[in-house]
This record gives sequence, C-alpha cells and structure tokens, in this order.
Amino acid sequence: MHDLDGRIPLLPEGKTLVSAHTYNRMAMVLRNIYSESLQIGVAPNGGLRLEIDSQPLGEGGGDGAVSGYAGPFTLTDDGVSAGRIVLQNANGLELMTYDVPSWNYGTSTGYVSMIVTYNPTTKSLTHYYQVSPQIPDATGGSFGVSGWLFLIGYLDGNSRTQYQYGDIYAWYSGNTYAGPFALTPGLNVCYIEPGIVFCGTTTLTTNRNQVSFTPSTSLYVLLTITYTNSSYHATILSSSSYNPSQSASSYIVPLGRIHDGIIEQWQHGPVYMAGRVV
Repeated sequence: MHDLDGRIPLLPEGKTLVSAHTYNRMAMVLRNIYSESLQIGVAPNGGLRLEIDSQPLGEGGGDGAVSGYAGPFTLTDDGVSAGRIVLQNANGLELMTYDVPSWNYGTSTGYVSMIVTYNPTTKSLTHYYQVSPQIPDATGGSFGVSGWLFLIGYLDGNSRTQYQYGDIYAWYSGNTYAGPFALTPGLNVCYIEPGIVFCGTTTLTTNRNQVSFTPSTSLYVLLTITYTNSSYHATILSSSSYNPSQSASSYIVPLGRIHDGIIEQWQHGPVYMAGRVV
C-alpha cells in the first residue's frame, strides 16, 4: 500500500468566488470514496490521504458486485472493521470527525447496530455497538437530536449481510430533526421531506413523498438509487420487510421505520452514495 497526500481544505463561507457550500459538499463526497485499489481518508495535516494498492485496478471485484465490499464498517470474520463518523450541522457543514475502532462481535447472531451520541457541551461523540434479535427502537430520549441509530448489518451463523457502506454521517441541529429526508407525521400518513443524494459528481434532489399507514402497520421507508439509461434515479418506497440488498445497479438507503404507529427517523442529512472504482 502506497500513501499519497493531497489537500482539499474546507473554505470559509462568503470569502471565495466559488461557493464554499458547494465546494465543501464535493470535498465530503471525495472523502467517502472507496475502491479495491484506492482509499481516500483524512491525513494528519487536515488534507486527504490517498492509499493506492499495488494490485491492478479492478482486481478482486471488477464485475461491480458489492459482495467484495471491504470499506469502513465492513462485517468480517473477526467483527466490524474500523470506520469514521462525520458530524454535520443543520447547514450540512462538517462539525467534527470521529474515528471508530474495530469491534469484535464474537459468535453473536442478529442485527448489528451502533448507537452514536453527541455531547454539545464537551463537543464530543461517543458510540457503542450491540447485536440484537430485533431491530432496536430508535425513538425517545435523544434519538434524532443528539443520538442516532445506525444499522451495520445482520449476522446469521456464518452468513453476513452488509447494510452500511462507506463512512457514517450524523446530523446535529440541537432540536427536532427537520433536515433532508425528514419523516413527518400526518393523519395516517408519513411525509418524506425532500432530500439530496450525492452520486459522485451527480446530484439528485427528491420531491416530497408520502406513505400511508395504519396504527398496526410495520413499514420500512427506503430510498432506492438506480443507474439506468446512463443516468441516476432516486425512488422512495415502503416495504413490510427489511432486506436492503445492494447490487451493482441498485443502492438502497433506509430512511426510517413506521412501527406501532410511531415514526422512527434513521437517515439524518443528505445521502452520500458510497462509490467504487473498478
């Protein structure tokens, strides 16, 4: 593995000819890129660290299958690999980054999730992993304000299903979440507010959508990103089962869950589609 250092500094708002807001968005997208031969991370000097593998580009996954994923928060034989959390403010600008070490889940079976909590007084993030037979409840307390639930994957004996691809992005505004893809309640309906999806250099903006439900309904609200006819498309749909199977042409992001009449917000902030170079 060879290291190259490059620098894409974050710019102050209002002091550049190029919009700092647009520039910073692109910097965050670049920092979330993963490939078999190239990994982009944060260098100690605040710039970018490019790690280039000596193997030929495309080796070990040139067909684009996601089964070869080996980026942040990968489920491995030993546990969950290391990753990084990027905390953003209500404007989508980066507040801080937090390195998460690897974690050994032993012989557990069930849903692997991570709870992340932000302390605005000390300006610090903490986390803990858990494995449970059911998807944990993400309501009450600080969830959606200064606490977040992230599903990493599912363990079933020797079988592993990967849910989280790329770095994790958390959104902090200090009050009830109302950012991109916010799930807001209505009369037997859940509204999905407009959101932004970054697919490399392509940006998608979704319209306001809605999902009908009854108090006894258990639904998952999913965002599906597809690549057809040389362009990206974003669709919001609901499903009674949770199995966001990724493929070379479809990228699925869980936005939240409607459970026993309660709406749980899972996605906070824009969606940065994890990329591969093959």
